Amino acid sequence: MKKFKTFLSIISLSVFIFLAFGSVDDDSSTSSSDSSSSSSETSLPSGGPDICDCIQNAVNVGTYDYDESLQARCEDYSNGLTEAQKSQRISEASDRGCI
Repeated sequence: MKKFKTFLSIISLSVFIFLAFGSVDDDSSTSSSDSSSSSSETSLPSGGPDICDCIQNAVNVGTYDYDESLQARCEDYSNGLTEAQKSQRISEASDRGCI
């Protein structure tokens, strides 16, 4: 059972990271004028769920600690970010020791 929970945790974390970075198709739809980034594009919008909470919740898939509502908020927030913001969010998680 412990191996199964570990497997689920790894799969969940992989899905979360995939969602955080977005798909390759998103890059091809940006125009060349989007290549110049301003500080407003790279600063994260306020009000989103904490990245560490999102990652820990993804690890908890299949347990009683998993929060489906938090997962939906994390996914919605991530889907609204630009690629630069997604990279910044992953860097923040790494800096804070969440991943």
